Amino acid sequence: MPQTASDRETRTSPANAWYATILLCLLYALSMLDRLILALLAQPVSADLHISDTQLGLLFGLGFGVLYAIAGLPLAHMLDRSHRIRLLCVGVMLWSLATLASAFAPGFTELAFCRAGVAIGEAVLSPAAVSLLADMFPREKRAAPTAAFTAVAAGMSSGAFVLGGWAFQAAGFLSPVYGMAPWRITLILVGAPGLLIALLMFFTVREPVRVRQANTQSYATVSNALAYIRSEARLYGCLFVGIGAYTIVAYTFIAWTPTLLIRKFGLTPSDAGYLFGLIGVTFGLGSTALWPWLVTRWTARGKPERLVTAMGYSLAASAAAMILLGFSHNVSVASAAIALIFLGGTTVSCLPPLIIQYVAPSEMRARLMAGYLVSSNLIGLGIGPALAAAIAENFFSGAGALGSAFACIAIVAGPITLVSLLLAHGAYRTAYLAAAAREFDNAKTLAREDQSVRTDAIPDEPQQVFPAR
Repeated sequence: MPQTASDRETRTSPANAWYATILLCLLYALSMLDRLILALLAQPVSADLHISDTQLGLLFGLGFGVLYAIAGLPLAHMLDRSHRIRLLCVGVMLWSLATLASAFAPGFTELAFCRAGVAIGEAVLSPAAVSLLADMFPREKRAAPTAAFTAVAAGMSSGAFVLGGWAFQAAGFLSPVYGMAPWRITLILVGAPGLLIALLMFFTVREPVRVRQANTQSYATVSNALAYIRSEARLYGCLFVGIGAYTIVAYTFIAWTPTLLIRKFGLTPSDAGYLFGLIGVTFGLGSTALWPWLVTRWTARGKPERLVTAMGYSLAASAAAMILLGFSHNVSVASAAIALIFLGGTTVSCLPPLIIQYVAPSEMRARLMAGYLVSSNLIGLGIGPALAAAIAENFFSGAGALGSAFACIAIVAGPITLVSLLLAHGAYRTAYLAAAAREFDNAKTLAREDQSVRTDAIPDEPQQVFPAR
């Protein structure tokens, strides 16, 4: 028998739900740290193991991205049918142990196997977290914990380099004691905490009751789902092409900027991590807080389509700042460019989930989000870092080779992003109004069937919200 919201609320207390949310956020932060630490350690790792930039790009780019995306699909299938807490803890243990094993890798092949373990283990986290949070919180209270979880990505995309810089600095003091290279000790320091939190979650967090819909809607079938996607082909086609093009810029920026700062301006790995991380935390989190507020105001004023156009212009401006970073000749200009990239570029992570929530039927949101994550990882993480390294090695030379590669990628990807998202402008407004009408009709139906539904829970009729044009 399907569980109702009231059944679930008697079984999961708010305190326990928020405790689990905190642990999930900590795990997300550690996953970002373990995923990105190799970008900070690229210089000493390549020197010790005689690894080329192209090989490094494969380790935290194409190889990682492909495995992460492919593993996520069957793992998400398993999460829907098994004990999520247990499977999540297994994934955390796998990526943490793989990070620890990376510290002892004697060459490229062994390091590649370890990175594969990190990718497969981390692929469990986001699907598990989204599913768990939905069942731990009632519908009207899910926004805050979900926003807290997704905000970790914005903070840790740069904050990981701050923490990594601290770990590398601490490893420098421990290196003479243990007779290991600092980069190897750094991997041990960042990999170990995941094991402790996995054990804490396993023994202290209970599997929540799964909440299922009493009525299955037509979009649950594959044929009707495909029909819906075809009906909105312009919206999702333009959206995913534009976002995919920019993620190449974004992952190139995240993966190689610390190395660029080290090679071009002579910064140490810890200093590069501090600079990159502090700028990113300040401007990335600030932007993440700003954009949802703007979207709420635009929607209230009857102009929801501004979300798509604003994202197009902000991502194009971020790509232009990437060109400035590539050609910068001092740390001050590079720092300003990094700030601009974070300010505009965070829209690629915080706005697409809102777009899907606003326009997609409820039975399609998970699949569309999975498709978005797979495409962004395969295109952005899979192509960006390796492409930048290949361009730098084959067409440029010297300390500024990576910067020139940055500019080449941004010059192509920026216009594609802007044009694609501008083409989605009208399609998004149409889809938004259609979704609002569906929500209004569904709420009225539920109110007739269940007299306990509050009348103030029914959304306003669409024509009352948006003036006719």
